[in-house]
Parts: sequence; C-alpha cells; structure tokens
Amino acid sequence: MTMHCSSPNAEKPADPLIIAINAYIDGRAAYNATPEDLPEEAAEELYQKLVAAPYDVLANWRTPATSEATALAAMRLAGREIHEDEESEVAEAMYGAMFGFYRPRDK
Repeated sequence: MTMHCSSPNAEKPADPLIIAINAYIDGRAAYNATPEDLPEEAAEELYQKLVAAPYDVLANWRTPATSEATALAAMRLAGREIHEDEESEVAEAMYGAMFGFYRPRDK
C-alpha cells in the first residue's frame, strides 16, 4: 500500500482570479509600452487582445475570492480602477469578489 503525503512546500494550484488580475495588469503594461507609431489597426488588435479581453474576464467575474491574498489583490485592483473610471465594471466585480470572501457565510 502506497501512501501519498503532500509536502508542506508543495506548490498550490494557481488561483484563477489572481491569474485573471495579473493578465489584465500585465496586458495594460504591455499595451502602454507599445510604440506610439503603431498603425491604428494593429494598435486596436493589440488593445483587444492585451487589455479588452482580460478586462471582460474581470468585469464578468461573479465568484468570491478564495483566499485573503486574492481578496486583497481584488481590492487593490478595484481601487485603481475606480480611481480611473467611477463606473468601472472591473471595480464593481472585484469589490464583489472581495466582499464575497469576507462576508460571513450562511450556515
């Protein structure tokens, strides 16, 4: 009989919300670093891929954060987003993810 023990140093699976937040942040940074003389069509295609697609994922996020670290990352992103756009759909969804984690669970 073989027993499997998980090591305390075993790597946890990546959190989907953290992955989505990082994709959006990294995408915005990459888009902002593109040359200004990029043809308009290429710039729009790049924007859709790097910024708009990750934005849509976050704006449609409807599940609570699964850890305190993820809830805090969602809160930080929401704060940045609301500073740039008071009606940010990402901010609303990220506050929802954060509050979903911290809100007392019904028993």
